[in-house]
Parts: sequence; structure tokens; C-alpha cells
Amino acid sequence: MKSSPGNASSLSYSIHQQLNGYGLAAGAAGVALLALAQPSEAKIVYTPAHEKLPLNKDFFLDLNHDRTTDFRLHILTSDADCAARRATCSSGDAAFFFEYPQVKGNAVVGRPAYASALRAGAAIGPKAAFNSSRGIMGGVEFLNQRLSYDGAWADSGKPVNDRYLGLKFLINGKIHYGWARFNVKIYRNPESTVRAVLTGYAYETVPNKPIIAGQTKATGKVSKVEQSTAQNATLGLLARGAPALSIWRREESGETQ
Repeated sequence: MKSSPGNASSLSYSIHQQLNGYGLAAGAAGVALLALAQPSEAKIVYTPAHEKLPLNKDFFLDLNHDRTTDFRLHILTSDADCAARRATCSSGDAAFFFEYPQVKGNAVVGRPAYASALRAGAAIGPKAAFNSSRGIMGGVEFLNQRLSYDGAWADSGKPVNDRYLGLKFLINGKIHYGWARFNVKIYRNPESTVRAVLTGYAYETVPNKPIIAGQTKATGKVSKVEQSTAQNATLGLLARGAPALSIWRREESGETQ
């Protein structure tokens, strides 16, 4: 049976409209898939650690693993070490220092000559007060039969655990922020000494972007599960073609049926 010209025209228009719908749906799905296919960039690099700092020796901290020392730490407990550093101390003294940074412009959060012992959740960024010169984290002194402690990391001889050294350092001339977490005890038993363990450190890869003490992951990332779910849903719309396009549009605009 021959189709009349009117029927042929109507059929042709219907197919054309449906193909257009499939094309639009495919385009929308393609754009969505392209966006989802872009890997979410890790913006915070975290390095777990458990390193006991040596006594009377330098400890070097390289935050971004580029083989350049960003900060130098030192625990001072001996007379010989004091003399080598042109310092006056006795067998009753012990101190935990952050040394002059290896790179000019690097600094730690704290007031002049001291370093703060930040708690988890503290903001480390442009608004923080930084100290770029050598300073003390904590120390103990036994003089004239009197025991005294100094610095935020000393806490009268009690353990200072899970506290953070706020850091500012340069990568290719640009400022980045980070933190180093320590467990520290500065005490006398029977001589003055310091026990310090580095338990992890992290930095923000985006220049000038603040970091939170204890933060190990960037916020606002799309998880792999969310990506997979969204991709499956988009492929489903593509398979359904034009009828699904209107559903997708309603979902995008927040309409309900």
C-alpha cells in the first residue's frame, strides 16, 4: 500500500523531531559526562609520619618533597651543643627550637621568638601572625633549685599531644600554607630533656589559600561513588532519548511532576 504524500511528510517530520530530540539528549549527556570525566584535583597533600626527633641534632622538614629543606628543627640539651650555638645553658636546661628557615620568606605561626602550639581547627593563612626568625617552641630551666618552663609547647612538663606548628613556605616563589603535627613532652627526669615526635604534615597546593590545622583533604570534591551514580543516570537519559530530555530539563530547573 502506497503512502500518501501527506502521510510521508508527517512520518518524515516525526522521525526528524525524534532524531533532534536524541541529538539534544546526547549533547546534554556528553557535556555532563565530559564535566564528570575531569579528575578532581587533590589540593591538600598530607604525609603521615612517626619520626622521633634526635637530641642535639638538626631535623629537616621538607613539606612538599622537592628535596629542599623548608624548616629546620633542633632539640638542645647538652652543654657542648649550647657552646656550638653560642648559647649559655647548663645541664639543667633543655629547649626545643625551630631554626632559621632554609628558604627566605618561610615562617611559622607565633609571636616574635616563639612558636604557637595550635589546636586542630585553627586557621593558617594570610591573617595569621608569622615569625620568620629563630624561635623557641618550648624549654625547661633548672636554676638555683627552681624549675621553670617557657613556651607554648612546654606546658609545665605535661605532654603536649596532637598540636600543630602553623607554616608558611614558598614553592617557586609563591606562598603556600601548611602544618606539622607533633607530640611533645619537655620535662626533667632526672635531667632536663625533650621528647618530640612528628606525626604528620600537610600543605595546600593552591598558592595563598589558607589551610586548617589537621585538615588532610580538600573540601567540596565529588566522590567516585557520586561520579559513577551521575554517569549512570546520564547514560540512562541518553538511552531513553528525547522523552528523557524533558525530564532532565525539569530536574535541572527544580520542577516536579
